[in-house]
Amino acid sequence: MGLQERQSRVTLQSIAGIAPPIYTLLLATLLLVALFFAILLLPSLIGNGSRVIIESSPPRAAVFIDREYMGHTPLTIFVLQGRRSIEVVRRGFAPHKEHLDIQGRLIGRLLFPRKVHRTVQLAPEVAPPLIAQEALQEFAQWALIGKSDESYPRPPILLDVAHDLLALESPQLIDALLLQSLPSLVDRAATTDWIAAAALRTGNELPLPSHQLGQMVAQIPALSAIGSRLPEYLRLLLTEDSALSESAWYRQQLPPAEPPRSQPTANELTVTGIQFARMPPGTFIMGGENRLIPHFLKPYLPHLHTIADSFYISRTEITRQQFAQFLDAQARWRPTNRRQLISEGVVDEYYLSDWGEQPPDQQPARYLSWYAAHAFCEWLQSLLPASLEGSQLRLPREDEWEYAAWLVQADSYRGVFQDFYNLEFRTPQRVSQSESHRYYPGNAGNEAPTPILYDMLGNVWEWMDNWYHPAQYIWGWEHPQPLGSIGAHKSVRGGSWINSRALVNRSTRAHQSPESSTAYLGFRVVLIPPLRE
Repeated sequence: MGLQERQSRVTLQSIAGIAPPIYTLLLATLLLVALFFAILLLPSLIGNGSRVIIESSPPRAAVFIDREYMGHTPLTIFVLQGRRSIEVVRRGFAPHKEHLDIQGRLIGRLLFPRKVHRTVQLAPEVAPPLIAQEALQEFAQWALIGKSDESYPRPPILLDVAHDLLALESPQLIDALLLQSLPSLVDRAATTDWIAAAALRTGNELPLPSHQLGQMVAQIPALSAIGSRLPEYLRLLLTEDSALSESAWYRQQLPPAEPPRSQPTANELTVTGIQFARMPPGTFIMGGENRLIPHFLKPYLPHLHTIADSFYISRTEITRQQFAQFLDAQARWRPTNRRQLISEGVVDEYYLSDWGEQPPDQQPARYLSWYAAHAFCEWLQSLLPASLEGSQLRLPREDEWEYAAWLVQADSYRGVFQDFYNLEFRTPQRVSQSESHRYYPGNAGNEAPTPILYDMLGNVWEWMDNWYHPAQYIWGWEHPQPLGSIGAHKSVRGGSWINSRALVNRSTRAHQSPESSTAYLGFRVVLIPPLRE
């Protein structure tokens, strides 16, 4: 049985003697008035002002309104009425400052806001090359920090500076920056930044398909010498961390069998009591496993590398006694001047902190910065005899150091490492001094009765002359530096008494900020003769 339909009628009653048609009309009118009030008047009563649009050339400049950070250009933001200070700031450019009298609109601000449009042309505060150099140093610093994540995102350094240099009509500096930054390119975030800067330089749109990377690279003349290696390297870095060393591209570039060694000779040269050994020219396989650093910083492609000319390298690390002679002649570098040196940024608070604990002896000079080691080399250069006029005396480059370590087969040395000392009794003095040997115990028990080079592995890390770049092995030691020698940390080699022997070999690389002065770090020197042999 179906349901019966019923009809109901609702009858509105009069309110206070006002008939329903009248008060419903009044209610509708009130609602309409309230709606118009909320849309047209209320926004101005709550906060009247204007929509301010700020653009800049170059873009991505920081915007501050009344000293409060609001974002980066191009920026659209509502600003309350009144007199407001506007500041647009971009690194390397003079800040733009002005005051704006922001007015409002009484009616219809939400629908028809008043607009203020400002376009700011930032003037360079430094020369364009310096802008590129500062960006390169920051990029190198981030390469040492490690992988970025959401909590610590990596800024788009190369892309930002590419905008700057385009605005300054300096595209050739972008090319130089892209080329010189390659040895610091080690992870996906850095690679994404590099590709974005290259795309801006060449006018390509992002996202760029991986198969078009080669075409983009070919548009940049400065990268032409690299050939086909770069696009594949970029593609690998955009994938998993392990893709590089496990790739066919990597394996195909591994060198053949190790070439024969030339024979170095000891006691070839002595300068102010420092004995040097001669390293003849030759070719060797540079690079190998490094167990001290995470996998994603291991693009250490073993490769054939040639040392074209002979050089001399000190047989031992520079001793405290030898460094004391330098301090006697150079008052500026004495520990009594530590406060001044710290203010100059060339040492830290630990500089020569062990000086005075014991008289200068045959222990390696430690607690000294790269700048102090460099100053020692300059001082020693001034003492070269006339027979060595034109020679260059400096810290070793990494390729020179590793070649010397390979020639003398340093990997076969026992070395002074943590493994050989009881931690309870191990002290810097015990580890670095041997009563039975004039030099250091790193070579005690070596098959050769008198090693050519002592302590190439172990004892103390040794400062290198060059800056540290994680992917330097990929691009070689003669990689162009059109912007000059720039980096964040200096390379160190060889390991120290605080390390395990199993973690250090002749290919092991590490790095320190150049002002660092630690108990585990010393140096040796090389002498480059003026005549090619």
